[in-house]
Amino acid sequence: MDIKHNNGYSKLAWPIRIAYDILNRDRKKCLEHGAEMDIPIEDRFKDIFNEYIEYIKKLKEKILLSPETIREIKCNLKLITKACKSYLSGDTKTSLNCAVKILDRLKERIVEMPVDMDLFRARETSLYHSLNRKEMFHIPYNKRFLVGNQRYSISGIPCLYLGQSTYICWEELGRPNPYTCNFVGVRNQRALRLLDMTIPQSSPDSKMISIIPIILSCCLYSRKNRVFKQEYILPQLIMQAIIARKERVWGIKYQSTSFFYSDFPFVSDSNTLESDIQKHNNYVFPAIGTENNDSLSEELVAIFYMTNTFSIWQQQLVDSKEYTPVASKQELDGTINYLDNSTFGQLDRIFENNEHASLGHEITTPLYTKLSKYTMCFDNDSAVNGEEPET
Repeated sequence: MDIKHNNGYSKLAWPIRIAYDILNRDRKKCLEHGAEMDIPIEDRFKDIFNEYIEYIKKLKEKILLSPETIREIKCNLKLITKACKSYLSGDTKTSLNCAVKILDRLKERIVEMPVDMDLFRARETSLYHSLNRKEMFHIPYNKRFLVGNQRYSISGIPCLYLGQSTYICWEELGRPNPYTCNFVGVRNQRALRLLDMTIPQSSPDSKMISIIPIILSCCLYSRKNRVFKQEYILPQLIMQAIIARKERVWGIKYQSTSFFYSDFPFVSDSNTLESDIQKHNNYVFPAIGTENNDSLSEELVAIFYMTNTFSIWQQQLVDSKEYTPVASKQELDGTINYLDNSTFGQLDRIFENNEHASLGHEITTPLYTKLSKYTMCFDNDSAVNGEEPET
């Protein structure tokens, strides 16, 4: 599938345009290569770094690549290549040492996440079950056997994955029927230091220019049917380096790869608002530390307050007149923020306007879901029949 640019593409910051084009070219090469064999990861890294340098040379912004910056870019390429090749050869000590050096090069990307950010989490339940708040947290320590490989997490180590919109949570689940999903709002009760692995939305300085290819190398397309995904080696090593350093970097912020590869109407260049791009951000926090009585991380439970859970099917099952989904497509035009006017955007606002509390405290107030600003467009009959509504 080729994703064509619309008129908004030229308005995007050049790092986003570069990321979008380079990553999709890499994806196309992988698909053309065939499903039976992978292109060696070091070859993909090399192509990305070389394309990145050539792309910058052609920019209208006339960014000058100094010899020192080019040397830094090439040094970063050697480092991430050595890390992955060492890992694949079984030399985990060398691969981790390389990852620590990579983390040192990314130190300027360690940022502070402000208090009370509105974040979200979703879980799919195939039988339309309602989940409680504890079930919406990270996988418990005593169920580590359920923890598989994800882009920034390792088998056996539970992580709390959060999204900056309910839409991106749904994307990360693989676009299940929204009526099978439980959603919850989450807020952090203290500022947290994070490694920011998102693509910059403005022109970066020379130091940032040299490390953007590292970030691109952590966003590589991977086939869903692979048991082992070589594209996950580098981001997982970076997470291991964060844990090994034992510094108070709590987790990683990164853009969902759906931002670059998705065909949905409010992704990539379909909307150029900075706030829209941010709503494709994910956050991952490894659950390492003291275990509470529920086999959850005491520290993460103390930091993240959650709303009660919410599910679209349950709300419509009781024929609520309070929850009003999205405006019809006919009412939207190019000046309207697609994501804010979707069902997911309204879910975001529902959680933002409700009480958050520690898992140790019960929320007694009902979940307030009234959003009278928009008109109803979901077909309740299709919801009853289990069909996925049009977005």
